[in-house]
Amino acid sequence: PGQLVHTGEVMVYLGDSWFVNRTVNQGVEIAERRRVKIAQDLEGYQKCFDNLVNKLNMTSELEQGGIVEELTEEDIRRSETRHKARVPKADVPKPRPAFSPEELAALAN
Repeated sequence: PGQLVHTGEVMVYLGDSWFVNRTVNQGVEIAERRRVKIAQDLEGYQKCFDNLVNKLNMTSELEQGGIVEELTEEDIRRSETRHKARVPKADVPKPRPAFSPEELAALAN
């Protein structure tokens, strides 16, 4: 029959075809770190999935006309007042005075 040798050691996969011999306690610590990392990744993926589901639900609400915002005359007036206060008035050129008949005759010659 076979014999067990180095019963206090385990071979741990490091990635990219690399393995190392570690004590059982070190192997347990490595496995626990990996378990925590996978749980964190899974939680992040779940949040991402939930956000996508929420966006999909909002899109279907919009398609059904579910979001409606009512405006009153007071809301419109208040918005126009705020807009006029924020937007500067444009420079309007002053009208040129009309030419007298003498000036028109002088320009024509």
